Parts: sequence; structure tokens; C-alpha cells
Amino acid sequence: MLRKHEREIERLLSDTRTLTDIIDGLEKLEEFLTIPDATLDVDSLMEKYEVVSSKARVLQESLIILMQSHKNRKEYEDSAKQTMAMIQQNSKRCLIIQKMKSAMEAITPVDRRLRKEWDKYYSYVNSFFLKLQTPADFREIRLQRESLDFDLMVVSTSSGEVKPANVLSSGQRTALAISIFWTMNLYGSTIPPLMIMDEPIQQIDDLNSLNFLDTLRWIVDSGDRQVIVSTANSRIAGLIRRKFSYLEDDYNEVFLERHIHLPPVIKIFDHLGALLQERFSA
Repeated sequence: MLRKHEREIERLLSDTRTLTDIIDGLEKLEEFLTIPDATLDVDSLMEKYEVVSSKARVLQESLIILMQSHKNRKEYEDSAKQTMAMIQQNSKRCLIIQKMKSAMEAITPVDRRLRKEWDKYYSYVNSFFLKLQTPADFREIRLQRESLDFDLMVVSTSSGEVKPANVLSSGQRTALAISIFWTMNLYGSTIPPLMIMDEPIQQIDDLNSLNFLDTLRWIVDSGDRQVIVSTANSRIAGLIRRKFSYLEDDYNEVFLERHIHLPPVIKIFDHLGALLQERFSA
């Protein structure tokens, strides 16, 4: 289109030169009219003038349209540049969002992770739980989804009925808590070298207390870890001594004695009951 207008401009320049000649001739008209026998083809000159004027008007309109189109194109190019800049900026954001989306999709949802962890450990939890309850009123612990949440459920040994775990007695709840604690300490992804239990069998009856100590002895024998059990019950302390004194030098008892108006006294005994150390507590 630009080349077309360039050709029109060239023709206009040529016609303009002709028009200039005509105007020069018109300016000398008076001189021509004073010369005898002088002839001047005024009609021809006027015809050429009209042609050139018409072409000039057409070209002027074309130039106005062309200039407007150039202006519009310039505005379009500026707008296009701004749009491309926004597209590039948003493309980077979209890329970041896509990466975040992919990363989030790679993360297992909480409910699936919970189910996966429970499936990994539930057999150990159930095994310990059965050892710590006599008689076994419940034969299985389940993780069951209720609406949007997960709840621990228990299966009755006699009827097979599935009930919420809140039907467990205080002793059975303690047994369940210990079962979960032991499972994570023995089979978890990170196994600590130290196991501390503070009054673990306070709510458990005598028979299941023996079951607890027998299972704890199996844990001590099966792993290289230090186990600390605290109790304020002298009867339980005697049971612990009877069950674990076979460890000999690997077994110690630490007593904390309190006296009125005196600081507490710490006494350490070996597996035979001999005093190894005695000192006041700070």
C-alpha cells in the first residue's frame, strides 16, 4: 500500500510541476494578451488545472487515511507491546502456579496419608492391644471414616459389632494408648534409643499389669534401647524389680525419697538391691 501511495505522490509531483508551469503562464497572461497575434489556449490550461486539482484532492484524502492508519498502527503496536509484556509476565506467573500445582498434586492428601500410615501400623497396634486386655472384650481396632473425619472404632469379640472407641474403659483406653506408643517406638520411621513411660499402668488392673510387664520385657530383649519406667506404686515397683532384675548390671532402680524440712534424697540400687549411690537432690 505504501508503494502505491509513493507512485501517486510521484504523479502528483509531475502534475504539480505542470500546474506550476500553468500558473506561471497565467501570471504572464496579461503579457500574452498585449502581444499581437499571441494565442493562449486558456481552456486547455483550465482543464489541466482541474485535473491536477482533482488528483491533489484525492491524494490528500488518501494521505489523510494513510496517516490515520499509521497512527492507528502505531497505537496498535504500542498496545501490542504492552499486551506482550503482560503476557510474558503472566506466563512466568502461570509457570510458577503450574509448578506449585504439580508439587501440590504430588503431595498425598491428608486423609490418604492417614489411611496409609494406619494400614502400615495397625497390625502392630492390634497385636499389642490384644496382649494388654484380658479378657479380650474387643478383638480389633479400626480406623473408620465418618463424614469428613476419621475415628477409631473397636470390634466386639462376642458380637462383632463395630463401636466408637469411646466405649472403652479407662484401663482399655490406657492399653490402646500404650499399644500405639509401643508401635511408634518399635516400628516407626524413626526409632528413638530411649523409651520413657511415666505411670503407664496406673489405670490397668493387676492381671493386665503383668501382661504389660511381660510385653515390656520382650521389648527390652528385642531392641538396643534404654527403657525408663516411673511409678509411685510400691507394689508395681516390686513387680518391675521381679520382672527385670535378670538384666543384672543393665538394671538399676532410682528412688526419690521426700522428708519434711529436708531436700529430697536420690538413692540408686543395683539388681540385687545393693545401694550404689545416695545424694540429696538440688
